[in-house]
Amino acid sequence: MKKIIPINNVKVDYDEVLECIIRLLRQKQKDNLVSIFLTGSYARGDATDSSDLDVWCIFEYIDSKVLHDVGIVAQALPVSYNKLEVNSQCFTIEEIKNHNFSNWNEEPVKILDAVLLFGEDLFENDVSVAELKLIYKRYLVDVLMSIRHYISVDEPKENLTYHKIRTYILKPLMFPLRMERYCVLGYYPNTNSELLESCKGKIHDIVEYFLDEEKFNKDINLYHREVLSKMHDSVLELINL
Repeated sequence: MKKIIPINNVKVDYDEVLECIIRLLRQKQKDNLVSIFLTGSYARGDATDSSDLDVWCIFEYIDSKVLHDVGIVAQALPVSYNKLEVNSQCFTIEEIKNHNFSNWNEEPVKILDAVLLFGEDLFENDVSVAELKLIYKRYLVDVLMSIRHYISVDEPKENLTYHKIRTYILKPLMFPLRMERYCVLGYYPNTNSELLESCKGKIHDIVEYFLDEEKFNKDINLYHREVLSKMHDSVLELINL
């Protein structure tokens, strides 16, 4: 995992919030607290003022009191919930290594994406490209099925708003695309602008839609079926590679 939190262009003082989370959890859970790390857009340096702060808390054991303590910490932060939503995920050491939790732990992703804030680095192994491919293709299938839904119901173009397509197709697609780029190029594009620079052809256009609402609205209004078909075929091709 990375050790330095990248700079995020947001109004809220997220460093102060993270320092407060670490301090209060250490006070409340002491020796039970093993590790705290950051994932998501804040860990990549790509956060906006609407982004959640994704914090993972790893403990020796978890019971109701541990979870209540995490909730109490969330309420005691210096920034209100409506200004910064802290999304806390809680696991034990055993769970974070357990196959039953594989949809959550995803070790290769954590190595590339996470920033260690406190305690032990639980993901110290080299990234397995073979395992990473299985992970990103699983995410791509979910995106593909969303695209197929909009095509097969032939949803009117006036319903295909940027917010809707961004939420259910474009944003979920950026995550597996980062992993795919790592497998192909050997480096992990942290920010969306880095991802855009690393892509070519149809995939480049799709990432551009995510970043450019005006371009998306123009194209979806002119030929919405073609836009969805391009997304479908591009994602399907990545799955089948």
